[in-house]
Amino acid sequence: MKSLYLKLIELLTEIPEIKYIDLNFGQLQEEKPPLIYPAVLIKIDASVTDDVQDFFQIMTGNFELTLCVKMLNESNAAAPEDVREKALQYFDISEKIYKKLQGYQDSNLESFSQKTVRDQILRKGLKTTVQNFETSWKEIAS
Repeated sequence: MKSLYLKLIELLTEIPEIKYIDLNFGQLQEEKPPLIYPAVLIKIDASVTDDVQDFFQIMTGNFELTLCVKMLNESNAAAPEDVREKALQYFDISEKIYKKLQGYQDSNLESFSQKTVRDQILRKGLKTTVQNFETSWKEIAS
């Protein structure tokens, strides 16, 4: 799972709007989350494992990316268009994440496939969007 996490950091740092990337260990539950916005928090789960002889396992699972953006502008229909556009920047960042990750694969990771995208209200003043992807990877037994 560590190799998947490191690859996600590598890929997400190529999106200049993202200012902070970390494992999701409950930072948003803190009174003052220790994040720089926009931030992406990563959670990785392995749901299925298949042994390949005694050498390695194929792990099938998903990773969840929580995009956190501070809402500094109004997004309502009465707001001026330029103000509303700034408030809705999280849509653009979310789309860039999708375009960067959808279909990505390498010698250790199977093709990333986005499965769900949902809005999640976690804190007042933050817009959070959660993207779930599925993939498979090798874990080598040593």
